[in-house]
Amino acid sequence: MNDIISYYTNYAEEDRLFSSRCQYSEFLVTMHLLRKYISLENSNILDCCAGTGAYAFSLAKEGASVTAGDLVPVNTEKMKQHPNASLLKEIYTGSALDLSRFADDSFDVVLCMGALYHLLDAKDRDICIRECLRVLRPDGILVCAWESHLSLALGRHLIAIRQTDSALRRKVLQDLDDCCKTQIRDIFYGMTPEEVESIAEHYPVERVTNASTYAALYLVSTFVDDYTDDEYNEYIRCLIETCEDDLAVKYAMHGLYICRKTV
Repeated sequence: MNDIISYYTNYAEEDRLFSSRCQYSEFLVTMHLLRKYISLENSNILDCCAGTGAYAFSLAKEGASVTAGDLVPVNTEKMKQHPNASLLKEIYTGSALDLSRFADDSFDVVLCMGALYHLLDAKDRDICIRECLRVLRPDGILVCAWESHLSLALGRHLIAIRQTDSALRRKVLQDLDDCCKTQIRDIFYGMTPEEVESIAEHYPVERVTNASTYAALYLVSTFVDDYTDDEYNEYIRCLIETCEDDLAVKYAMHGLYICRKTV
């Protein structure tokens, strides 16, 4: 956990989704999916990996009652200092592995928008999902963000291309032999689509959808950032129309798995 806290203490999380048009597309597609599958008006929502509150504040503006927490004290302090801080029901610092501050069946919706791609140990990911489901009411919606194994593999490939030491370049490229499997890089865990889909097999949930929220960013970022307004709007329309297609999910960099608690 200390590695995650250290990383985000020195990272401008509040700028991540808004620093470029390519990055902003993830926010727009995610908000489309949340609006599509969640009844926001008067919903009691827990955002347990809220970062600096990009989604928490947006959902609160649309009528939801939002409790926002994050592991990183710097992030929660930024939420508390945000001009719209009063829109949130509560802001707290804490881990998604321990939601004991909340009673069972407390929320209509739980957003787990980061923990699954930072928890490198399968046991921790299991604890996280079970805690999210514990505080979620029966028939409530769990939303899990995931990072693709391809995202980390392609990132390592770019490192190899830029690596001037031939031995190190070969080592990184050899690691890509396993690019179709789960990937770990620093504090990031990349899941395969099959692993994401298996959530419904291991927990008392039924799948609602699995979607791509971030297309092949390494391949399209320079194009997207240079789009005119009309071109960008057409790009977003295309992303939204195709984000739940199996092929889009297969090649996504980031995704969103939405499921419903069955008991």
